[in-house]
Formats: sequence, structure tokens, C-alpha cells
Amino acid sequence: MQPHKIAIGIPTFKRPNGLRRVLESLENLVTDQEISVVIAENDREGREGVAVAEETIRRGYRYPIEIAVSKARGISQARNALMETAFADPDIAMLVMVDDDQWVKPDWLTNIVDMQTRTGADIVGGYILPDFQTAEQTWLLKLSVYWRTRRKSGVVPVIETTGSVLITRAVLDLCDPPYFDEAFSLTGGGDREFFTRLANRGARFAFAENAIVYEVFEQDRLSIAWARRRSYRVGASDMLVNLKHSRGAGHFMLEIAKIGAGLVRAAGRYVVGIHSPLKRTQAELLMLRTFGKVSTLFGMRYEVYRKTSGN
Repeated sequence: MQPHKIAIGIPTFKRPNGLRRVLESLENLVTDQEISVVIAENDREGREGVAVAEETIRRGYRYPIEIAVSKARGISQARNALMETAFADPDIAMLVMVDDDQWVKPDWLTNIVDMQTRTGADIVGGYILPDFQTAEQTWLLKLSVYWRTRRKSGVVPVIETTGSVLITRAVLDLCDPPYFDEAFSLTGGGDREFFTRLANRGARFAFAENAIVYEVFEQDRLSIAWARRRSYRVGASDMLVNLKHSRGAGHFMLEIAKIGAGLVRAAGRYVVGIHSPLKRTQAELLMLRTFGKVSTLFGMRYEVYRKTSGN
């Protein structure tokens, strides 16, 4: 594999322990690439991420670290700070993003870069698995809200998340800054909107099933209440993206039909699984996801990123 100069970008907000964890996992990467790390601090007041980055630099980190403070509060602003800071270096060929509530396997970077080399894709997604920070394995942990869709490796139409993603410099020719739409800063969904926009402009996508990142679910996320909020948020942000990229009245009516079908399907699953806590809750989460879509249609905004969890 031809060596590249690669920036690994981490947006962070009030998760100092999570930031330390992902930085430590990056030191275990097995790679011959030239690596630098960019940390985008999204807490302009507390700056716990800046403190962790400076502490890490002082102890003698494996890679050079650059700190960027986002211009305003919001996940889109943090992602834009990563894009702008990383690609300001003309020698950076790729930006690879990972979140501050994740950690990476040693071969993660090698595998995601290898998929880009083999396919020539502009954007490559990796596979995200849950890491439950508890020894108690209950039916709750089987909920689909904790598990990402697993695809086959190779070319795909589009990906949806920046939790484990490689973005090549070629993407800069397809869009202008600010790259991530700041209207999605507190609602989420800005990553899906960004990749949808790029797909509409001809970007090529691939997926690397063996480029594995673990998303950490600590105790404050291991509850039905959290799963309900996540399901509602996903539905609400999905509809925001769909409305932005709506292709006229026919597309809008199709979304309405999908909402109706979702409610019917959720009700049917609830009745069929009435005696199973897992099946009953899965049906409830599907219904909440649909309610999230309906709320967006009526102009409501669920700003989930006003708070953070998982530290």
C-alpha cells in the first residue's frame, strides 16, 4: 500500500475520559502511514478536550497533535473545524474521523485505507460495533438501537455516519465550506445530510467491513429511556435530511406514506410480541422513530446535542 499523509480527526465535547481512551487506542495502530491527529474542541468555555490534548502532548504522544477550537457550539461546527484544519495542510491526502466515545482496533486504519486504495472511493465508511461497559448482559443490549447495520465490503451507494469514515481531499472539489450544514448542529443528522449531498454530486462511496471501531455505551446509555430518545432523534433528523433533499410533491407524499406504513408495522409488531420485552420494546422504538419524523414535519426540532453523555 502506498504511504499517505493522513490526518485522524476527533471532535470532542465534555468527554475527557473518552478522548483519552480513543487517543490511547490510536497509539496502538499498526500502520506505515504518516499520521497526525487533529482534535476539534467543541466546548469553548470548559475546554476539557484542550486540557486532555495538551496533557497528551506533554507526556510524549506517538503522533503530532493539532488542536482546533470550533467557532461555535454544535457537532457540525466541530466537524467543519476538523475539515478546515486537516486539509489546510496541502500534503494531507485523507482525513479519517473517529468520535470521542469510540476506540479503534489496531488494524482499523490499514483496512479503511486499503479499501480506498482498492476502490478509488472518495469516502469510505468503517464498521462500528457496540462496546457495553457492563458485565450484565440483558435483553436490553440486544436492541437494534445499539447495533449498526453491517454491510459487505466494497462499493456502496452512500454511507451515513462520520463515526468511522475516511474522506479524501477530492471531496473538497464537490462542496464549499462550511462543509457540514450548521442547521444540523444540535439536532444531529448533519453527517447523513453531508454524504447525501455528496452522493447527489457524484461522490463515490465504499464500505470496509473489517475497519472496526467500537462505540462505548456506558451506564447512562444502557436504559430504555436512552434507547427511546435515540430512536426519536434518529427519526427526527432523518426527516430533516429528507426534507432538505426533497424532490418535489411526489417525494414528499412518499415520505408521508412511509410514515403511515411505519406506524402500522410498529403496531403490528407490538401486538405480535406482546409477551416478549425485547420484541415489544423494538416495536415501541420503531413507533418513536416514526413519531420523530412526524414532529419534524410539524416544524419541531429535537436538539439532542445540547447535552452529552457517555463520559
